Amino acid sequence: MANFTIEKLPADQGMRLVLNMIKKKYIAEQMEGGNNSCQTLLGIGISHALYNGKPYYYSPRMVANIQKAVTEVGDMLMQTKIVQESQTACEYPLCYGEDMVSKFKVLGKVIKLPYLFVNVLGKTERWQKMHLTDKREVRYYNQFTDDELSMINDGIRSIALKLCSIQLQYQDPCVKLS
Repeated sequence: MANFTIEKLPADQGMRLVLNMIKKKYIAEQMEGGNNSCQTLLGIGISHALYNGKPYYYSPRMVANIQKAVTEVGDMLMQTKIVQESQTACEYPLCYGEDMVSKFKVLGKVIKLPYLFVNVLGKTERWQKMHLTDKREVRYYNQFTDDELSMINDGIRSIALKLCSIQLQYQDPCVKLS
């Protein structure tokens, strides 16, 4: 497995990276006071969009709250494993179900599945669709080989490690970077 090094990033840059991999709604739900306003602030903080007439930057408290949520999601993904058998929500809260499609529907509420399949695993969108949405592809739909599941589980761990390696840094909105 790759070396684990902490990557210190400005909060906006780090969150752009996180939100490429993980659903904004799920991160917001894990945050203290996890509600729609957290989801909105996550979005405008990465672009410094205007909020109450001024460019919005995450506060030090918000950075700490986001960091805690991102690390917790990474930790939860480290414990996530998709297996051939049926899985329960109690044992596998991020990927439970009777069949593969239902497990990936649950996982897809956390991870952006195209990121996992295309960016991490190097598969095509068509490959993902054949396995998860195209019921005409009876040979592939709702089925994964043990090798494919092993590769997918390694991909999930890779995303988890990346999340755990990100350390968000507060950005002072008064300090201009040159």
